[in-house]
Amino acid sequence: IPVIASPPISPSQTTTQNYESVNQENLTTNIFKSPYCEFLFGGYGKELKWFDPENHIEIGSITTEEKVDGVTFFANSSLVLVDHQIGKSVVDIQSQKIVVHISSGLIEGGELSSDSSFLVFFRKTSSNLNSPDDTIFILFFDSLEEKPLPVPDESKPRNLSIPALSNNDKMVAVGYWDGKYSQLLLYNLENYKIIQSIYVKSIITSLEFSLDNSQIAFGDQDGVIRIFDIKSNSISAYRFTDYTLIKEMSY
Repeated sequence: IPVIASPPISPSQTTTQNYESVNQENLTTNIFKSPYCEFLFGGYGKELKWFDPENHIEIGSITTEEKVDGVTFFANSSLVLVDHQIGKSVVDIQSQKIVVHISSGLIEGGELSSDSSFLVFFRKTSSNLNSPDDTIFILFFDSLEEKPLPVPDESKPRNLSIPALSNNDKMVAVGYWDGKYSQLLLYNLENYKIIQSIYVKSIITSLEFSLDNSQIAFGDQDGVIRIFDIKSNSISAYRFTDYTLIKEMSY
């Protein structure tokens, strides 16, 4: 999977269309700006377009299989994750091709490895809220193989949080709830096994690794943020809010 070192396509290499001339009523999403590529993105039904931010000239476009609902960018990569109402697409804006379209189940999140070789994502395959069977998958782009991560008990219904990938691509952390107990699960991606399992009182709603991968911060639905030190196996807890769900964090 290529990594962008410079803008991949110049305005002279494609049909030129000024962003201001596009019918704004056809926009189905907001305009997105990539922090790395410095492109403006817009969704027009199933079409994703990107524009030069200075002169707003169209420099690339691609037609996806479903309506575009949003775009997620990855640092130092030409890949973008396109949200649809059902499923997601991984698009390479350098080659203007769809790498893969994930259509089955409700797809949430998406953590890209540092070498752009695999994606970690969450899939809810059952619409039955009383019997959820959430699964975390590793999607390898070279083979398009999906590798599911194991859970403590396959026979129990389960709710999982959106996963967090460590900065060295060696571990994945996820919140696990089986209807009775809530756990922080830590996986080793070399063998796909659970290497740590920490019980907590409340459902985990957000996770983030520290930059050196030595700690995991995770928040819960009761407004508590905990810091788990992997090496010492110790936890520090902080009540950040009064019983308010912690939806997102940055370590």
